[in-house]
Amino acid sequence: MMKTHHFVLIFFLCAEIIIYVVGIKSSRDGNQFGAAKESKTKIGINGWED
Repeated sequence: MMKTHHFVLIFFLCAEIIIYVVGIKSSRDGNQFGAAKESKTKIGINGWED
């Protein structure tokens, strides 16, 4: 039981480290996940006003 618990804990810890490192590398390259891009599409009630 404890061996399974330790394995799961180490697995998730390694997964978090990998996600953290990939996030740091992509932010340095300027490719951030979820970064907002300005859209040229007019959306919304006031979007059609010039």
